[in-house]
Amino acid sequence: MKLEDIILVTDNDKGTETNFLCTFKDYMKEFICRSYEDALDVANMGIELENTRHNHQDWSESYQAANKSIYARYCTSKSQLQIFLVGKYNDGKAEFSVERSSRECLEVLERLGIGINGGMLNGVFPHYEKLEKNYVQGEILHNFNGSDYRVMEKLSDRNLLLMDVSQGNFIVGIDVGYFARYPKEENANSELCEKAIEWQHGVYLGSTPSEIDFKAIRREYGKEEQIKDNSGKTMIYEVEIEERLSRVIDIKADSMDEAVDIAREKYYDEEIVLDAEDMKGVEFKEHGCRELQKEKIR
Repeated sequence: MKLEDIILVTDNDKGTETNFLCTFKDYMKEFICRSYEDALDVANMGIELENTRHNHQDWSESYQAANKSIYARYCTSKSQLQIFLVGKYNDGKAEFSVERSSRECLEVLERLGIGINGGMLNGVFPHYEKLEKNYVQGEILHNFNGSDYRVMEKLSDRNLLLMDVSQGNFIVGIDVGYFARYPKEENANSELCEKAIEWQHGVYLGSTPSEIDFKAIRREYGKEEQIKDNSGKTMIYEVEIEERLSRVIDIKADSMDEAVDIAREKYYDEEIVLDAEDMKGVEFKEHGCRELQKEKIR
């Protein structure tokens, strides 16, 4: 059974919460098929549960009876599983039920070396294997912290400009590595193997592109490509990267001119701030070139 196929379940019965782990089959049989007679309702609940695979914040909710609800979602990572077991998703103190958990899910916990309290069992640690990876602009990378990041720019072989997919925050990942993590005694072909990135250090830049000096970021964490022209001289070619931000807003006014003036005032007063979600594209332009100057030896 894969980690991503585990369903995290919380039973809220009159304010008392109980956590447990289920397979899809057990969850649908125990809670959905018994509570919903209409086949369309059963299908919709299955779709709602499936949608939680793509959003770390979403939970599927089903009403079982008066003052009794079931909250469920698919597990997205080992870190999220541990957070759930610790009880961070509960409103108050919650109990974990081994008896109500599916046997297959408990076996996954044992293989991962995780106790029902969310902590690692003594002497049980996962194995990390470093992998070769060619990072591509625009691709989504998973991090072992449970978050997903889009590659905005490859600054160098090991430094990446990333954007947190869920929060929209920009980050410079310094010395980024790509790893396979799997239970000790197993290998990278294990169904419990996770492949994700880790970095030695992260520089957090915020979520407003207009407030980030990307040129300085590239200068500090990137490297200029050196190319030789036909004369044999080593040249440095400058490429301008232009990012476009755009958003349409509704403004009450008596005329378009007045609406534009109000929008301009709100923008310069920072009442309207364009961020990563407003990015509409990026353009690369030839800017110029210069000969590489060798340092004089004194």
